[in-house]
Amino acid sequence: PPEDLVNGGYPLLREAGNSLRKNGVNFTDLSRVFRSTHDPLYYDCCHVVPEGSRIMARAIADAILREFP
Repeated sequence: PPEDLVNGGYPLLREAGNSLRKNGVNFTDLSRVFRSTHDPLYYDCCHVVPEGSRIMARAIADAILREFP
């Protein structure tokens, strides 16, 4: 099922992110951005509702501001 592919892919993506960081690339792992949210944010195995997009957009903006103050 698609959920298995998505769940199996996250560890690989985290490893790739660590590799990027080790090679000097500014990389922020946002794969756990929804960890403190208890509301349902996904409408399928990998796409989010508008509130999920807002949370992600804020996290991206915060990461950019940290890297480029």
